[in-house]
Formats: sequence, structure tokens, C-alpha cells
Amino acid sequence: MELFKDYLLPISISGVSSDYETGESLTTAFYLVKAALKFEDFQDFDRSNWSVLGVSTEEPAEGPDNRGVGEAVFDDNLGSFWHTQWAGSFGEPPHWIAIDMGEEQELHGIALSGRQSDTPEKPKNVTISVSTDGETWTDIANVDLEETNDEQRFFVSTFLNARYFKMTVHTNFGDAEYTHLAEIYAF
Repeated sequence: MELFKDYLLPISISGVSSDYETGESLTTAFYLVKAALKFEDFQDFDRSNWSVLGVSTEEPAEGPDNRGVGEAVFDDNLGSFWHTQWAGSFGEPPHWIAIDMGEEQELHGIALSGRQSDTPEKPKNVTISVSTDGETWTDIANVDLEETNDEQRFFVSTFLNARYFKMTVHTNFGDAEYTHLAEIYAF
């Protein structure tokens, strides 16, 4: 069975004991079955060797505490965040950040933690892409996120080996020209 795909499983009664009768229209029941995984069966990858391959834009004017730069998404600090450009002008959406994991691994999913604030520009719709060379990308997930500061975990649709992954933010809450993100994990 393919993961995350729905299957219709028919179960039919082929015979009964002589004491019971069945109606012909009631001999088959249909069950909807989905092959799924549990998040707790996967550990987050070690992020100590991660680096930023590239960003659409970033905003260092966020200051030393908030950082505003791409590296903030894997610094283990929910108080810092990557923020796309807002000083002087806005970067053009869609916005993206590409991560070099430092080694090739089979990617099963991503977890994102929103900026710890009430500002509404958190990512809403994102695409996750992977690459082995940092140049040729394959899309493996398109996800609609919730407007929350909490961590959101999701599996990708296809498990592929990759050294690099990229998150592209197509839309955000508040429909602003910029976006932000506190932390990103891969598993």
C-alpha cells in the first residue's frame, strides 16, 4: 500500500450457518483504509551541521536578539526568527529558504515553529522541495499550515534522499508582502 493514499476494502460474506439468512444486498461491507505513519516513530535530524544554502531575502534589521536572518531557523531559539526583507522595500513573494543539511539523508517530513508573536504574517501555504546537488529541485509536499506559534509537523508525500531542502512560502496569513519563521526541523 502506498503511504497516505485511501483504499476501499470490500469484505464479503461468502456463507453463513444454516440458522441465519443474509440479504443479497447486505453481504458486502466497504471499509476506507489509509496507510499512515506516526510522528513519534521518527527522530528529528541533527541540525548542528546545517547551514543556509540561500534565501529569497532576509532582514538583519530585526536586530541582534531577533536576528532576522536565515540561520535563525535552526539556532534552537524560538525567540529568534528568519524574516524576509521589510527595511527600505519588500522582497517579492514567493519567499523561500534553502537549507544544506551537511549530509544526504532520507527526508520523511518537516516541522515548523511560527514566530512567537501575534503578528499575522506566518506562512500559510508552503511547498517543500529537495535536492541532492542544491540546483535541481523536486517538490515533495504542498502544505496548508495553521496560524499558530506552535510547532506543526507533517509528512512529505514522497520519501527521497536529499542533502538540501527548500521551503517556499506562497501565501501567508495577513496577505503581507513579507513572512517570518522561528524554527524548522526535518525528520
